[in-house]
Amino acid sequence: WSNVSASPAFLLANTPRDYLTARYNLLASDAAEYSKEIGSLKSYKESFKALKLVLIDGVRESTDPAVQAQIDLVEDFEKSGGKTSFVEALRAMDGDSWKSFEAQVGRREGKKGAVVEWGREKLEWVENLNIVLENTMRLSTYKVMRDKIGKERAAEIARNLTTNFTRRGAHIDAINTWWLFYNATIQGNWQVLQNLFFNPNKAGQRRLQKAVAGTILFAFMVDQIGRAFSDDEDDDGISDWDARSANDKERKLSAPFKVGGVYPSIPAPWVFNIFW
Repeated sequence: WSNVSASPAFLLANTPRDYLTARYNLLASDAAEYSKEIGSLKSYKESFKALKLVLIDGVRESTDPAVQAQIDLVEDFEKSGGKTSFVEALRAMDGDSWKSFEAQVGRREGKKGAVVEWGREKLEWVENLNIVLENTMRLSTYKVMRDKIGKERAAEIARNLTTNFTRRGAHIDAINTWWLFYNATIQGNWQVLQNLFFNPNKAGQRRLQKAVAGTILFAFMVDQIGRAFSDDEDDDGISDWDARSANDKERKLSAPFKVGGVYPSIPAPWVFNIFW
C-alpha cells in the first residue's frame, strides 16, 4: 500500500480531485452558503499551514499565540472527529506489518540501517503530506462552520466532504486486501447518489442537482468547441480532440485547445467525473 500512500503521483492527482469533489458535496450540505469562503485560496492556505505545522512538523505547543491558535484549531478538529484519511485507513489495515518493518529497522546497524531509516523517514514524510492535503478542505470547512452550527455538526460535514474513511464495514480490511480502493469506491459512489437523490437536506439536494445539470451543459459546450477547433494531425479521419485516450476523457478535465501540442488538463473530481 505504500506504493499509493507514499506516491508523489497519487498526491499530485488526488489533491485537485479531492478539492473539486469537496466543492460539489459542499453544495449538498448545511455549509453551502459559506462554500466560497471555505474554498477560497486564503482559507485553504491557512488550513494547509496549520495542518502541516502539527502533522508534519510535529509542533504541538508554542509560546507564540498565533502559532498556538493554529495548533489548538487542528487539535480541536481532531478531537471533534473531522479528520479522516485514506492513508491512515491503509496504515490501520496494515498495522502489524508496518510495526514489523519498524522493528526490523531498529535491529539493523551501520550504514545499511541508516539508509533504511532514512528511507522510512522520507516515506512517512510523503504519507503525512498526503494526510495534510486530504484534510485541508475538511479543516477549512470545520474552521468556518464550528461557531455557526456547532463543532459536532461541522466535523460531520467535514468528514463527509469526500469519502469518510472512519465509516467501515466488519470485513473491510479483508476486502481491501484484494481491492485496495473498495471502501473508497463504494462509499464515494453511494455518497454522490445520496446527495443527489436521497438527501434529507432537500435544499442542498436541489443545489447539487442544479450544479450537476450545469456541469453537463458546460461539458457539452467544451466538447463541441474542442471538436470545432481540433485538427487532424495524423490524417486518420479522427480529430485530435476525439482521439484523446479513454483515460484522459474519463479522468481529466481538458481545455478545448492545445498548448505546446497537448490539451491542458487537470484531474477530474471523484465520481462527478461521469458528468463531464
